[in-house]
Amino acid sequence: MQTPKARFAHLVDAGVLDSMKSSIVDVSDGRYMPPYVRNFGKIVDWIVDGIMMYNNQDVEADTSVQKGLRSRFAPRGRFSWKETTVAQLNRWLHKRYSEYAESVGLAAR
Repeated sequence: MQTPKARFAHLVDAGVLDSMKSSIVDVSDGRYMPPYVRNFGKIVDWIVDGIMMYNNQDVEADTSVQKGLRSRFAPRGRFSWKETTVAQLNRWLHKRYSEYAESVGLAAR
């Protein structure tokens, strides 16, 4: 019996996601197999079923995120609320680098 990985060894998958705006995404997807691959239709069905299983969850979550971002209560900025530490680290690094540059005479005056 072949493993699932061996079963798809000759499959080439290509996809393009084009975000039109926050609420519209255009998806183009294609699969290419050589003509000697048997059970082509069954393999495509397996692939589509697998993709739809996680796409349905992603679409619901992504739609909710976009809905929340349009809220007047959503905080504005470059980072998500979960990335607060990134901004804090950037401020800390900037302060340290600036202090060092001044101490060695590299700071612009």
